Amino acid sequence: MSTSSRIASNGHESSYHVPTEDRSKTAIALSGFNNLSKMLSVGLYQVRVAKSATELTAYQFNTRRRFSSRRIDGHLKKVVSLIDANLISLTRQDYEPQGASSLVLVSESPVPRECVTERPHSVEDSLSSVNGHLDKSHVSAHTYLDLHRAEVGLTEPVWVCTCRVDIDVSTCGHISPLRALDSLVGDFDPDVAHLDFRVRGFTRDVTGNKVFADHGIESLQDFLSTEQRKLYRGADTNVRGSNWFTTKLLRRETDLSHYLVGEEFAAHDLYEAGPAAVRTVEQLLRGELNDVFDGGAPPPYAARAK
Repeated sequence: MSTSSRIASNGHESSYHVPTEDRSKTAIALSGFNNLSKMLSVGLYQVRVAKSATELTAYQFNTRRRFSSRRIDGHLKKVVSLIDANLISLTRQDYEPQGASSLVLVSESPVPRECVTERPHSVEDSLSSVNGHLDKSHVSAHTYLDLHRAEVGLTEPVWVCTCRVDIDVSTCGHISPLRALDSLVGDFDPDVAHLDFRVRGFTRDVTGNKVFADHGIESLQDFLSTEQRKLYRGADTNVRGSNWFTTKLLRRETDLSHYLVGEEFAAHDLYEAGPAAVRTVEQLLRGELNDVFDGGAPPPYAARAK
């Protein structure tokens, strides 16, 4: 494994691990601007079980804080730094009772300090004059919360809580969103992840031949660190003819305590309720994880664990 990027015409070394050869032998010399547009979309899911109304309230409060628009802003700024882009503008919005959105416009070119804005709710109209590819270069995030009530034989109903963060990183030119993939998965630590990467358009090499991709990709899992890949089992579905690559990740952890809301030993009162209650909660949890992983249908290919 190597830490060198296979992104043609990019002079920077990457921080992700991907099999590659010597860049001097594999890099494509391009003519003019790199017109390829690249979109990385990730859906990151955290699944938890709250065993009482009190735990549910605490979970909602903590989730609202953890996934507030200001917290999300910090993650998006990190993405901008990782892909070697320049921030032009940032806008954010929180929602009631849950949820937040954040949008960052970026440019490959340096941006004058006086043109950079950060504010809630709106974007400066004057930014249209900045020399950046705004129609293709942005980072956005949206958060969602789903709550499902279920009776399992405890004194109170339990709640299956699924928090989702959708992040899109769209770029053109030399900038590659894949530089940020390992960091996004590591920072949000999801139980299930849906990863999607597409390359659109074409550019030309110096001899005039069309180039439809400037990445050497076998699997999006190759862009995750060894430590991250050990945590998940993955399934790939790639459409190479369309330069479209998707991967689903499911956490390998099977200890029920990992998924319960509460402090250490949060499972104690659940186990006291008896084996039947434990089995019912485990079935609820496993059903939620598998449904989210499969997307409502069995995966077309067997999981590819690396």
